[in-house]
Amino acid sequence: MYWGLLATRFPTTFALWSNTSQHALNSAYAFFEVFFPRTERLPWLNLIPVVLLLALYLGLAYLTHATQGFYVYPFLDLQKHSSGVVAGYIIGILIAAIIIFVIVRYLIALRVWVTETKLGKKGKFSTHDKNSAGIPDFPLHSTPK
Repeated sequence: MYWGLLATRFPTTFALWSNTSQHALNSAYAFFEVFFPRTERLPWLNLIPVVLLLALYLGLAYLTHATQGFYVYPFLDLQKHSSGVVAGYIIGILIAAIIIFVIVRYLIALRVWVTETKLGKKGKFSTHDKNSAGIPDFPLHSTPK
């Protein structure tokens, strides 16, 4: 959303660095997280917190306007845009978030299929994370020895 709707020219090198580190590096880290570690496919239930966080963020944007007198995001300004246009932005961002979630979910599934099913690269687990049967057991499920 930032790069598509809000980013403008950066007047200084610091402004460019600041915006890149705040907005672009998050995407780079997320991209890394999809393709390199052994993360499992995202459960559908994880979509609920994404939608709730977007709703809270929207509420915070309007709370900021009510308390500080400015819109954090200019496209939410009902004085400049009709309520239909603002609703379109809000619904569009929600749909974009859902689409990105689905894309990430299936990119992870594709990576797991390629690396673990086709290439047989199951990875190695720590000996500390295995139960008596030698099956990987995550710390939340392990029993004290």
